[in-house]
Amino acid sequence: MLLSASPARRTIPVTIPTLTSDSLPPAAIAEPTTASRAPPATSVGLTTNDTFTTLLPANLLTGDTTGLPPAPAGPAPLLNLSVALTNLDNSLGFVDFKDRDTLPMPQATVRVKGTQGAKFSLTVNGTEVPVARVGKRTEIADLKLQVWDYIGVSFKPGENALELVQKDPFGNVRGTRRIALIAPDRLGIIRILLPKELPAADGRTPVTVRVELVDAKGVPVTARTALTLESTLGRWEVEDLDKKEPGIQVFLEGGRGEYPLVPPMEPGDAQLTISSGVLKGEAKLSFLPELRPLIAVGIIEGQINVNRLDFRALMPTRSRDGFDEELRGFALSSRDGKVNGGGRTAFFLKGKIKGDMLLTASYDSDKLTRERLFRDIQPDEFYPVYGDSSVRGFDAQTTGKFFVRVDKKKCYALYGDYVTQSNNEARSLGNYNRSLTGLRTHLEQGWLNANAWVAHDSTRQIIEELPANGTSGPYLFHISDGLVNSEKVEILTRDRQQPAVILKTVALARFSDYEFEPFTGRILFKAPVPSLDANLNPISIRVTYEADQGGDKFWVFGADAQVKLHERVEVGVSMARDQNPVAPYQLYGANATVKLAPKTFLLAEVAQSDAAGVTGNAGRIEVRHQDDKNEVRAYVGRADNTFSNSAAILSAGRVESGIKAVRKLGPSTRLLAQAIDTASAGGGSRRGVLVGVEHTFTNQVRVEVGARYSTETAATAGPVTAFPGLSQDEVMSLRAKVTAPIPFVKNGFVYSEYENDVQRTERRMAAVGADFQVTSRTKVYARHEFLSSVGSPFDLNSVQQQNITVFGVDSAYLKDGKFFNEYRMRNALTGREAETATGLRNGWSIADGLRINTTLERVSPLVRGGQSEATAGTAALEYTRSTDWKASTRLELRTSRQNDSLLHTFAYAQRLNDDWTFLGRTILHMLQNSGATGGEKFQGRIQAGFAWRQSETNVWNALLKAEYKREDDSTQPAQQLARDVAIVSVHAHYQPAANWFASAHYAGKAVWENSLGRNSTYLAHLLAGRASYEITKRWDLGLNASALLSGNLKSVQFGFGPELGYVLKDNFRFGVGYNVFGFRDRDLGAEDYTSHGAYLALRMKFDESLLHRLKPDAKKPD
Repeated sequence: MLLSASPARRTIPVTIPTLTSDSLPPAAIAEPTTASRAPPATSVGLTTNDTFTTLLPANLLTGDTTGLPPAPAGPAPLLNLSVALTNLDNSLGFVDFKDRDTLPMPQATVRVKGTQGAKFSLTVNGTEVPVARVGKRTEIADLKLQVWDYIGVSFKPGENALELVQKDPFGNVRGTRRIALIAPDRLGIIRILLPKELPAADGRTPVTVRVELVDAKGVPVTARTALTLESTLGRWEVEDLDKKEPGIQVFLEGGRGEYPLVPPMEPGDAQLTISSGVLKGEAKLSFLPELRPLIAVGIIEGQINVNRLDFRALMPTRSRDGFDEELRGFALSSRDGKVNGGGRTAFFLKGKIKGDMLLTASYDSDKLTRERLFRDIQPDEFYPVYGDSSVRGFDAQTTGKFFVRVDKKKCYALYGDYVTQSNNEARSLGNYNRSLTGLRTHLEQGWLNANAWVAHDSTRQIIEELPANGTSGPYLFHISDGLVNSEKVEILTRDRQQPAVILKTVALARFSDYEFEPFTGRILFKAPVPSLDANLNPISIRVTYEADQGGDKFWVFGADAQVKLHERVEVGVSMARDQNPVAPYQLYGANATVKLAPKTFLLAEVAQSDAAGVTGNAGRIEVRHQDDKNEVRAYVGRADNTFSNSAAILSAGRVESGIKAVRKLGPSTRLLAQAIDTASAGGGSRRGVLVGVEHTFTNQVRVEVGARYSTETAATAGPVTAFPGLSQDEVMSLRAKVTAPIPFVKNGFVYSEYENDVQRTERRMAAVGADFQVTSRTKVYARHEFLSSVGSPFDLNSVQQQNITVFGVDSAYLKDGKFFNEYRMRNALTGREAETATGLRNGWSIADGLRINTTLERVSPLVRGGQSEATAGTAALEYTRSTDWKASTRLELRTSRQNDSLLHTFAYAQRLNDDWTFLGRTILHMLQNSGATGGEKFQGRIQAGFAWRQSETNVWNALLKAEYKREDDSTQPAQQLARDVAIVSVHAHYQPAANWFASAHYAGKAVWENSLGRNSTYLAHLLAGRASYEITKRWDLGLNASALLSGNLKSVQFGFGPELGYVLKDNFRFGVGYNVFGFRDRDLGAEDYTSHGAYLALRMKFDESLLHRLKPDAKKPD
């Protein structure tokens, strides 16, 4: 059911009815307020027993223990001087610090200020900070002020004496300023304190999020500290002090602050992240359904037709869509076919019942089932732009005709569309992922999270996985055969050293992260998907979707539960059964998480599958530990060849184990160790160990030396690896890596790495690379590697070689925390619609509202004399700063031995004036095969849309779309195709007075096609109009007319009919009319026909007053 929150504006009728309400008044921007005293005693994170939080912390793993690239984390951003400087004068002093301030960490950026043209000298504990540490110098001529930023100044634990000296150009001392700063011996802690009561998702009442910044001993950090606020749901009602940085940038003073978060319109769990450089605090905030007063809206209508048919030949039934809605839900017909009728009932209901429960229900007898799962707004459906910035969303999502859901706090029961998947990391082997329509219940308390579900359907699950190729696509999956909106698109990162193990899974959202290109329905992403990450781990794309296999329906059901038996013990069980007669399937699982020590956790899980009578088992055990000096992750997992669960993190037929550990030997020295054992369940294994020592010198140069040993007993290639391993191989190598800061480049590092087998010196690995932290949460990386293997350094050999070059951008902002506000254009486009049309992903800001993204990768493997190389380069630019126009463009090129491809897109949206809005976009994709068949493929589309809405008089409203598509495919010589399509569509609405209106619609389509040397042309035009006049308060007169010209204008299907209506009572209308329908074809004269006849119609609207007994504490109506 569609809901809308918008200003009261007339909308052009479309096929989906809307319920509109006035938008909320814009909230004033509020500065964060500092707390004068400590907030009430609450625990970090959620402070309620109604929300289940898993025992395993989310931030226990780092890049050292996972093999993933470390998340970009630089120093806290230096915010705009006009905001940062609270004392805008040129007196000598420190900008952000005052005497006796407490720091959150033993390193900080020190800003100093003084007279323009002078020279500064900063000493810490008697040691002068070198001028090379000055990263930025700013001058404000009007104030005769200059500011120097000393980057990365280190402090000793305890009290530190800082002295700032100002000298004139001749070296004379013109001023001295001294302060003391207290630095901790360990990193500080960001505490997030949330309300005791869970807030409602009402979209308007701010929730106060309290933040405390303390050192490791709990002492408040008093230094003025820049924070970054992020949330996956809701909107921070705080002024963003630096729009170039991801998230919301604010200042925290005195160690405590409060920041209001406006809830979303729909319930859900928000992941809050508040960070300052490398410090980060996380919490989960659950928004409950709003217990709003009960509302209902519905319609009951029926119609009886008396038809007379004049025909010269029997004709099939023809649809009258676009002229008169046919009621299909309840239909009847006389034996002779001259009298027929139909009825329809539809309603939507939502509101509080029984005091503390929320009921949501909907029903539509005429709804087309199987239309799409999770029916929601399709931003580009019908017209590109609607000239309306109201926020719209769907409630009561179901593919069936009926939906009902009852909520009580975090618990609910529903009948509709749902997903069975659990996001609990403890359930990684027994996780069952389906999109179904049926009954689902959810029970949640502080100690329990349980689900049960059942569906009666005829769908089956299909899973496809393709390796990424460094571009946005298009990627060919067979999802066009599946149910719309049932797809789940994920980006998988596999371990380079153990490719059967999935390190990370990122779920993507339709429209925000990907879309379907308009030609063949292939997936096109909003950002290039690299084939390798910064650590050269392989990346692939997995798509899971549902398809209707037809035949009789069958039952699919399951349940799962996670229970906290103790504050240190959590256990879980799960089961799923699919009684598909073609492919029966069962999956059972159990898991346990034990907190062995404050920062030591044990995970254990077992799972069993039964696919068509073939049983397979899988299990895993993992230990994670993290403290001030040690990080350890040890794991072992095994999956039988017959184990079947494509959603598991471990592939079937594999035995994978490993240990990754880091120990701090001193402030600047670390011991690194890694061991792996990867094997096929049927035999063959690779075992290896790597030990190294890393030391960081005072000039930030980091040196790592180590040794590696590995053996391989037989081919170990897994089902996801590109090349097989080698049998009977042994590696004994020494390695070294040097990392150094780039001179005069802030937060930039360059490194060189070399490894060589000491037995067979032709086996080696050599690499160079660089990292550049462009913002506090975004980095640019590059790496070029030569490797005597197509796998990892554990697999060095003499017959394989590979050259790899990668260049890209990595951002660490919350993926779901990207707000649509920057895309929104007032009274023109919603943020979601503009983001769908023009938005790109994974860029980094070079200025306010200006983002770029560029990637480059080249992979050139040489295997047993055969070479297959591929190079992909991309560039993208997006502009969103202006409130009146947005634009984006991208260009992607890929070349390989098989084919070369080019992708280019451009989008532009502008609010031309108060009445007119424009949106235009293009897509161009070219492919040239290099194989034996050769051939080229060209696909292009140009689309333009206009919306006209008179903002002052509101008499005229109109929508227009024009589109041209071109396809030319010669890649299959036996099926060459050239096709051109032109489409024009216009809707117009005219209402000069309240008692009458007129609307008109025109659509035209022209197709020119050349297939297998045969040319064909098709033309079609649709003309339709409607007018209504209110004669009196109770009498009205209407007129409908339509004509469809097709078959190159040789055929015409027409309709015409007046209707007279009378309102018997409020919301109850009786109508009588006479319709004439006809068909004419100048080449098929024998099939001309005319159908005409009278009809009677009854229509009734109703609201919640008919359901008064369900309203709590209500009086009987008079």
